[in-house]
Amino acid sequence: MCHGKCMKLVPLQVPLGWEVKWNHFYDVTIEEKLDDGLLGYPFYEDILYMLNEPWMIAIDLGWCPDGAPDGAYSLQLLMMKVAQTIHPPIKKAINRKIGDINVRYKLVEEVEVNWGKPIDTFNSRNIIEVQNKLNEFLHYTGT
Repeated sequence: MCHGKCMKLVPLQVPLGWEVKWNHFYDVTIEEKLDDGLLGYPFYEDILYMLNEPWMIAIDLGWCPDGAPDGAYSLQLLMMKVAQTIHPPIKKAINRKIGDINVRYKLVEEVEVNWGKPIDTFNSRNIIEVQNKLNEFLHYTGT
C-alpha cells in the first residue's frame, strides 16, 4: 500500500542474466525543487545499476550533476573484467563434508567495471528516450 505520493518504476525489458543492484528509475518529472534550489529524490547520481556477469557488462544510470535542475540523465554501458588475480591463485572450489553430505562451494572470480572506457553513453532529459536506450543496452550482445 502506498501512503502519500506513489512513484512507479519506469518499465524495462530485462532479459535473463541481469542482476539489479539498485533501481530508483522512477517515472517522475522534474517539477519540485528543494529549498536550496536543487532537485530532490530521485534526481541524483545513483539511480540504476545492473550487472550481467555472463556477458561481462554493466549499466549505470544517474542524474548529472547530482540534483541539478539543468542536469540530465547520464546512461553508460560498461565492460566488466576479471579483477587482478591474487598470487598464488585462489582455489576454484571448496569441498566440505556436513554429516553424510558432501558439499562443494564454487568460488567465483571477482569482477570489476571499466569506468574509464564505456562501451556506449547516452545523455538526455527525456525519460522516454532514456527508457528506450536503456532497453537497447539491456539487449546488447557485443556485436
